[in-house]
Amino acid sequence: MNQNEKYEQLLENFTKKRTELKARLLELENINIEYGRTIEELDRLSGCIETVEYLLHGTLPPDGIDE
Repeated sequence: MNQNEKYEQLLENFTKKRTELKARLLELENINIEYGRTIEELDRLSGCIETVEYLLHGTLPPDGIDE
């Protein structure tokens, strides 16, 4: 194997790895978007639960401050 073939092989390997990493980055970005949407939905549902509990029992949810 001559020197050029070694460089060509390196270039091929690096290019393949870069393509794989770009695909993984896109996958993680999509997961991050889904995570954010899930957090927003969870917050919205928690608010709905607190509203129904207030209507049912007439008590406000805890404000998170320990006394």
